[in-house]
Amino acid sequence: MKPDFGLGWRSASLGFLATFLLLFVLLCPQAEANASGRLGEFLSGIKAADIDPAADSFGEVEGNPPAAKLLKGGQPVGYAFLTNDVVDSTGYSGKPINIVVGIDLDGKITGAKLVEHHEPIVLVGIPQAKIEHYIDGFVGRRVLDPSEENRMPVDIVSGATVTMMVIADSMTQSAVKIARSRGLSAGAVNVASQPAHRAIDQTRSAVETWQDLLGDGSVRRLAITNKELDDLFQRTGNAAAIARPQQGDPNASFVDVYVALASVPTVGRSLLGDAEYDRLRQDLKPGQQAILVAGDGPYSFRGSGYVRGGIFDRIELIQNEGSIRFRDRNYRRLGAVAADSCDRGSVC
Repeated sequence: MKPDFGLGWRSASLGFLATFLLLFVLLCPQAEANASGRLGEFLSGIKAADIDPAADSFGEVEGNPPAAKLLKGGQPVGYAFLTNDVVDSTGYSGKPINIVVGIDLDGKITGAKLVEHHEPIVLVGIPQAKIEHYIDGFVGRRVLDPSEENRMPVDIVSGATVTMMVIADSMTQSAVKIARSRGLSAGAVNVASQPAHRAIDQTRSAVETWQDLLGDGSVRRLAITNKELDDLFQRTGNAAAIARPQQGDPNASFVDVYVALASVPTVGRSLLGDAEYDRLRQDLKPGQQAILVAGDGPYSFRGSGYVRGGIFDRIELIQNEGSIRFRDRNYRRLGAVAADSCDRGSVC
């Protein structure tokens, strides 16, 4: 029997040969920054030390993306920038969440201040202090360093998932862009170490088994047990999370997730079957791709944001400094995998 993971494929525009929508999402904030950034109007209401304790003044707003030097005794110690000047920070309200962020010369976030928002859940429900506490959790994060030691633990504010995701995405992505555009030390190393360009072979269409797809990397897997999850929380130092370990068998599966690019002919035909794959190809617009996500275990990849607002808050696709979040309009549920040699409930 084939596995019943609770599957979904999600459509997204990927790569340089993308639809106009993707290019608009990725490039429009840059064009807006070129035209007229708003950083200057917010800097007049805050002190340099608010976003970098080592700074005593701001320099002029300049460059592309726009930023102001953070100065101490007239010497630069970092940069200040407005998130929505650099990337799209549109919130749940449909209006930007504007945060002034400080970053030092090593690519570390030194501080951040929420200067403007129109989020309804914050205006009438959740105290703004909780949002500001969440923002403060990014201080100390080295945005271009992938090591676990520099990934600061940040707690989502319950009831404001979409707002929190926008804040997290806009702060980290804009910081990466500023670091790279200013040639900061971590940014220069990161750019130099980027892998060479690769292209997907769209000519292959042979149907392969589940084992073959796993073996050649066409299907990628992430499996986490209860014990591994507890160990991960131990490493964050988050006392509240550490105090609530997973119940039950430590070796039991917490989540078992499989991901594949289903729009590639040989992958899609193997996983979906010919009829479903042909239907998928008819639905995709030029330049779009489809990602199949299969989940097993008690932890759902859909997330609470999907239930409340139709957004998948636990899955995100990262492309360089940008990211793609998936919504219910991008989603189609599937019942089973068509690939041979994968039995229900087994790890193939």
